[in-house]
Amino acid sequence: DAFAAGGVVIRVDASAAPADPLYLLHVSSGSLPGTSHARVVIEVGASAELRLVEQFVTLGAAPAFSNLAAELRIDTGAKVEHLRLHQSGTQSAQLETWFVEQQADSSYSQHLFALGGRVLRSNLNLSLAGSRAQCRLAGLFMVDGERQADLYTQIAHHGVATRTIQNFRGIASERGRGALNGRIVVHPSARGADASQSSRNLLLTPLAEINSRPQLEIHTDDVKCRHGATIGTLDPAQLFYLLARGLDPETAQSLLTFAFCEDVIAGVPL
Repeated sequence: DAFAAGGVVIRVDASAAPADPLYLLHVSSGSLPGTSHARVVIEVGASAELRLVEQFVTLGAAPAFSNLAAELRIDTGAKVEHLRLHQSGTQSAQLETWFVEQQADSSYSQHLFALGGRVLRSNLNLSLAGSRAQCRLAGLFMVDGERQADLYTQIAHHGVATRTIQNFRGIASERGRGALNGRIVVHPSARGADASQSSRNLLLTPLAEINSRPQLEIHTDDVKCRHGATIGTLDPAQLFYLLARGLDPETAQSLLTFAFCEDVIAGVPL
């Protein structure tokens, strides 16, 4: 935040419902190694609706480091759909930190796809401050070569009857490294909170690595909280089934890999 020389402020008036999505493009460019620091502040008024599409790309082959500090404040009854697509070049490193605060009866939905970049560290700190606020987080990261993607989420339930649903998928091949560190904190004031977290991960080669660390910190009894994490390889029996029906090994593996993450892809509203 301190290094940011510029950025963007977006304000959506109360009860506004723009027909088209807002498209926010982050571009790293240049022929020499460089560093950039960006600042984003978004305020969504009461009962308003916003669809936001974020995309990260790189122009040129020079190494680049990008740092993003962002805030999203969602007022009472507002709804936000947020699609995030990382497609930076293989020499790019991205560090980002989002702070999201939701008021009563608000809704936030995020779809994160980490498909590019040499290194990605994505931090999301979300506060369900108001009663009956709810959020739905879905994410997919794919890492190959020497690439690395680390996703960190911390969800704090403060309001009564708040709800969180998290669904993440990770795929790693070659020497790719991936990690998901998801933490849910239910405070004493969050009676009736409902929180779930699912992390499923697929290793396609012996040297690939994925670490999953789901965490629950609960300070009240009147809650429904659950989490699950799996890390494994493609099912040999399913692969044999497709090979026995005439598919070549590469096609069969591609079909099974797509099926593994299809539920995350199918949930994208755009």
